Amino acid sequence: MDRYQRVEKPRPEPPAINENEIRITSQGLIRNYLSYADSLLQVEEEEGTGEEEQHMVGMADMATIRVGMVTIKEDMVVTAIIKVTEEEEDLVMEEEEDLVAEGLEAECPFPVWPAAAPNAGHPVIADGGFLLPPNQTKRVHAPPTWNGRFWGRTGCDFTTTSKPGCQTGDCQGLLSCNGTIGTPPATLVEEDQSKPSFYDVSVVDGYNLPIAVSTKPARPKCWVGGCTKSINSVCPQELQVLDHGGAAVVACKSACLAFDLDVFCCRNSYGKPETCKPSMYSAMFKDACPSYFSYAYDTPPPLVSCYSREYAITFCPSRWGSLLSQ
Repeated sequence: MDRYQRVEKPRPEPPAINENEIRITSQGLIRNYLSYADSLLQVEEEEGTGEEEQHMVGMADMATIRVGMVTIKEDMVVTAIIKVTEEEEDLVMEEEEDLVAEGLEAECPFPVWPAAAPNAGHPVIADGGFLLPPNQTKRVHAPPTWNGRFWGRTGCDFTTTSKPGCQTGDCQGLLSCNGTIGTPPATLVEEDQSKPSFYDVSVVDGYNLPIAVSTKPARPKCWVGGCTKSINSVCPQELQVLDHGGAAVVACKSACLAFDLDVFCCRNSYGKPETCKPSMYSAMFKDACPSYFSYAYDTPPPLVSCYSREYAITFCPSRWGSLLSQ
């Protein structure tokens, strides 16, 4: 006869199955749904058909499982299959607290060190930064209402203290930025993942790399494209940031960052759309990267509102946009 037992926090590998323990192995686990006292989800060991679905261990975080019901038979290892009605599915999907996935991909022909910094009241994710070799992808996770920024750092060397750790986007010489905002200029991805979610790519403080953002699966209206040309290759001399050797342009400042004038920074009497207008410098950014914010009151605002459980952030999409070498 089947035995049912409530599981508050199922563990991946208890030592054995007995009347007081549930064993859930790498072959399966309770899905990332949160089940509630008034609406428990039932887990069965038989193969999933119809409304039943099987999920592998890598697809869920055990810590997010609050309550579940599992079925055990003698000497059997339970593969977690969830059977839900449409009403239960709707209830759980509305109230679940699962993490949002961010897939960061480097298509640049050189390493990129992605970094993330939360806005006030939100946690640091992925230690704030890591190495991403060419043509590699890394998935990081954030709470469902997280908001903050991502950017890519280039030309990094964390073995010396005699100069900044990175030539662009540096955060106090550290690999793990731990919430520290990077030094501009750097292309920024700005996100607010609370519903309805918003995101954009900004060069208001300047540019170092082209970045594309999309939902997964990709939807045309949810796509922020890269750039049609490398801003570093057309950057005016007065905005240029050179590498440590002074030979190559590795980033391009915005006019606000370079000159710190109200007219470029949209401050004081220029702090409203009616008085803060595009300049020849912001027009240069807009021409190269038409889907980015080029200045504070860019019109129409290139802000995307698309909610998703997973996003893709791509550095150098299609290898556009930098003269850096590895």
